[in-house]
Amino acid sequence: MTTTMTISGADVSTPAEAETFLSNLATAYGQLVAALDQSISNQTADGVTGEPLEFLGAMQDQAAIMSRAMTTGANRAAEHRARFGDTWANDPSLAGTQSGGYGDAARL
Repeated sequence: MTTTMTISGADVSTPAEAETFLSNLATAYGQLVAALDQSISNQTADGVTGEPLEFLGAMQDQAAIMSRAMTTGANRAAEHRARFGDTWANDPSLAGTQSGGYGDAARL
């Protein structure tokens, strides 16, 4: 199984972009967990024991930790985006002050 994913953090300049970026990373790490699980199953079926399986298991554990961390980060970005949007939407004096910038409603 080969999965190709292009991930670029260069364009992360808004809460929505951060959420998407972190969600993509969570997906990539989740796919790595699944691939490592398959590798462990294949190696076990082939009679491999000991250190090679321990190594794959350790990599799988770390990938799972990263997947959870990226999911948490994406959720935090989504919460920030919602709070940020509510703040701007509820304060008419801020209307237009973020046009084209971080708080631009069109980019949230």
